[in-house]
Amino acid sequence: DNSDTEAKKKRHKLTREERVEKLMEEQRYKAWKKERKAFEARQRDTLREERRQNREWQKIANREARQEQRSQNEAGQEQRLQSEARQQPSTNSVEGHVECDFLSQYVWRGIEKGGISIQPRARVEWRGLSLQFSGNTGIESKDHKEINTTLGYNIGGFNIGVTDYWTSGMDYKDRDLYFYFDPQATAHQLEANIGFSCRYFSLQGYTMFWGHDFKYDTVLDVAYAVNGKRAYSTYVELNIPFYMGGLDWDLTGGITPFESAGQFVTVDDGLQRTYFYADSFSCVRASLRATKNFEIGDIKMPVFAELHTNPYMQKAWFVVGMRILPFK
Repeated sequence: DNSDTEAKKKRHKLTREERVEKLMEEQRYKAWKKERKAFEARQRDTLREERRQNREWQKIANREARQEQRSQNEAGQEQRLQSEARQQPSTNSVEGHVECDFLSQYVWRGIEKGGISIQPRARVEWRGLSLQFSGNTGIESKDHKEINTTLGYNIGGFNIGVTDYWTSGMDYKDRDLYFYFDPQATAHQLEANIGFSCRYFSLQGYTMFWGHDFKYDTVLDVAYAVNGKRAYSTYVELNIPFYMGGLDWDLTGGITPFESAGQFVTVDDGLQRTYFYADSFSCVRASLRATKNFEIGDIKMPVFAELHTNPYMQKAWFVVGMRILPFK
């Protein structure tokens, strides 16, 4: 007990000034702590406000981007409609058109028909009735030449027509006789087509009905153009155009509903059966084309790139080309 009393006596007693200073220090600490909490709260509020403003700005930017994309799409559609309107024939006068394509490779309905090619066309129209002459010439001597003539009629989006295809070296004696019309041995092919087109899609059907379109069963049948059965080779195509990213796009799919013309050919290991399209119902074309239109004076020059595939043959080609089209 005496030792505790002595310790209490020795314990330092705070003076009045020291107690006041300690109390003020505690009050300053509490005030600093309160100010610190308020500062942290203001920081949190500021960050939340910045995040809210960023979200609002992002919404505004997205809305403006969508509006800009809609404007571009509308401008592209308007450009397409104006282009189509320029190309539509007058109802009371004869309209003529001349154009020419330059291709890196000639691929037609999923069939590779040549290398670098030039394809001119001339067309006249009157009250929906049209007559077109077209051709194909490859820069290599081994490429076949083509002369095609199409007579068609279009009304209200519906169209019908007949096309005469002539390809050099396709008659049974491998000659280039244009005025040779033996239906069993000629190089001509007559094809009828019917279809419907609008700004959203085009659906077309084509059937061969005369000329070089037979099913030959032996090599001798091919060599002497005999015993062939009419094939009526048929092709149906759906095209969907759309505008995206400043380009005109065309998505195209083509099928043949049944066995097309065919023959036996001699190869190194014997005979091989070939077909014009396919041996049964098959998809023979799946393609995607992108086109950019350029205009220089009175000349329109669409430049395109196309991925062209034939799922039936398991083949693919990438084709680029340019069209020269006077439109005024």
